[in-house]
Amino acid sequence: MVIGITGGSGSGKSFVSRLFAENGFVIVDADKIAKDIMKSDESLKKDIKKFFGEEFVDKNGNVDRRALGEAVFADGDKLKLLNSLTHPRICKEIEKQIEEGGRRVIFDVPLLIGSDLTNLCDLVISVMADKDLRIKRIMQRDKVNLETAVNRVLSQLSDEEYIKGSDEQIYNNGNEDEVIKRVNELIKRYVE
Repeated sequence: MVIGITGGSGSGKSFVSRLFAENGFVIVDADKIAKDIMKSDESLKKDIKKFFGEEFVDKNGNVDRRALGEAVFADGDKLKLLNSLTHPRICKEIEKQIEEGGRRVIFDVPLLIGSDLTNLCDLVISVMADKDLRIKRIMQRDKVNLETAVNRVLSQLSDEEYIKGSDEQIYNNGNEDEVIKRVNELIKRYVE
């Protein structure tokens, strides 16, 4: 069974994925895959330099992900361009890792809804949290300012879109016991 976990930045997807992992699931993390590809794919680095500018790739050839993130989350067209460059590479690696993952896979991916990647999932779960809490979490986790965190949240799907595009939802507004209980309910309902 492949369970897709999605939700906006700062919603707590990684926490929910870890809870599933504690119950025997293998995590396929799209963000980690994207980071690894950004570090290792030389043709992608060239494309980023070409389309976004040399200021986003340092003298050692490493992509400045923070600066690039600030630029693309503030401009929808730039975000679409970056996604068009990265998604085919990321999707190929995702499919490989899901196949290697076996019978129980948690597929942690922010941009699942509205993509062809939903076809890889038997169940899609949206992790949701209040916007103010998400902004606070993003600022703490990524060490970014308020404007950057707000832009990131505003560039993503609305709660209504996450609800419409998923089979189930988990609300993660800070009560870990409630989240654990909900994960256990979903495992009983769909897996056991």
